[in-house]
Amino acid sequence: MGSFYPILVSEKLIDTVNFYEDFFGFVPAIEKDGYVMLKGHDNPDLKIAIFDAKHECVSERVPPVQGLIISLEVADAKAAYDRLYMEGLELYKEYGHDIHGKPHFVVYDPNRVLVNVHEKTLVPDCLPF
Repeated sequence: MGSFYPILVSEKLIDTVNFYEDFFGFVPAIEKDGYVMLKGHDNPDLKIAIFDAKHECVSERVPPVQGLIISLEVADAKAAYDRLYMEGLELYKEYGHDIHGKPHFVVYDPNRVLVNVHEKTLVPDCLPF
């Protein structure tokens, strides 16, 4: 498999692109007529793409995104939380620790997609991943 990345269909293309650029350091890789592919500034293998909901490649039958959580790993979850909290982002879950002990918090993107922001920690071998 060559690559794997989410493609979001959004009625808020510009807001969505700005969200991932401004708050998570993504940069444009492709920008063309209602389609934007973003890549990680420090990790170009990290990608997310966004289609404008009115783009000709998007069927009218594509429903709004439901049941999706995008997980982003950061070096310092508390620092990221403090910064995003001060920016006024809507939180789904306050900063804390998940069931595996990882520091994390969850915010909404402009499309109400959940973004789980977590810190890389060592996971015990007994956990099923």
